[in-house]
Amino acid sequence: MAVRCKFVRVFAWRPQGALLVVLAMGCGNGNDAPAPVPRPVSEAAVGDQAVVARVGEDVIRVAQVEQYVATHGVSPREALRALEDDALLLQEARRQGWQTADVGAQQRAEEQLFAQRVLLDIEREHPLDGPTEAEVDTYLREHLAEIVREEQRDCVQVLVQVPPGATEEQERLAQAYVERTLERMRAEGVSAVWSSQPPEYQGLRVLSQYLPPASPSTDMPDEFRRALFGLTAPGAAAEPVHTANGWHAVAVTDIHAPIAPDSPRAREVARERLVTVRRREAMTALIRTLSQRYPVSVEREHLEAILPALGEPSGPAT
Repeated sequence: MAVRCKFVRVFAWRPQGALLVVLAMGCGNGNDAPAPVPRPVSEAAVGDQAVVARVGEDVIRVAQVEQYVATHGVSPREALRALEDDALLLQEARRQGWQTADVGAQQRAEEQLFAQRVLLDIEREHPLDGPTEAEVDTYLREHLAEIVREEQRDCVQVLVQVPPGATEEQERLAQAYVERTLERMRAEGVSAVWSSQPPEYQGLRVLSQYLPPASPSTDMPDEFRRALFGLTAPGAAAEPVHTANGWHAVAVTDIHAPIAPDSPRAREVARERLVTVRRREAMTALIRTLSQRYPVSVEREHLEAILPALGEPSGPAT
């Protein structure tokens, strides 16, 4: 396969809006001849100025698609999708305070697009239906203990901490707050309520936390077990949980069915993980090969920011 590549920096948004920088490569299949771009008639313009898509206030024209096809050697459909992503990123840049004409904002949008091209190329080379049935069987047999699992529940909590020797009033305040929180979770949604908690209430510390994934065999206080496994669907627990740490509003955000050794789901997981392994190996090989030809500096911790797009890493299903 002939591949044309370009070194770029990949920018990934952190929750606070900061940017991570990571080195990556933008690649296109050099064997694919660009197809001609259809020229739709637009009420705004004709010819090269014809508008083929609108993203908010931004428009994408035929000439832009043609230029992208010629530069990157992709299909018109892929070019249009990339330009739409570009426009969305520029809109986000403006929302974050960048000026539309700012060269830095435009450069970041283009760099993000190149990062997406790398991931798309790798996904195309290693599709989900790529492994043979025999290869999936082998992977499943070798990793069966990691794939098989009990039912698993993803959980969160809002904890109102009560200090040692707390007064009856403090206990009452904490319990009442948690009861209201559970009611709000049922009415407004778990995530909306869980993510918008204050740091404290009436002098008591309030914590919003992810809990470790829970299975029937997980070691946990009985109060938590009754709350989590008393639910038949994701949602808030029926009653507050009281422990030595304080009062807990517990909720289940997702329920994952058990995976039996001979189940179709076990084969699906084996296939997904095998493809993930191959995609990550392809990324590593690509960096290694290009590092031999060009001066490349790879920051591993930043590279991990884009690897999740290639699939979840292999590991115990529990």
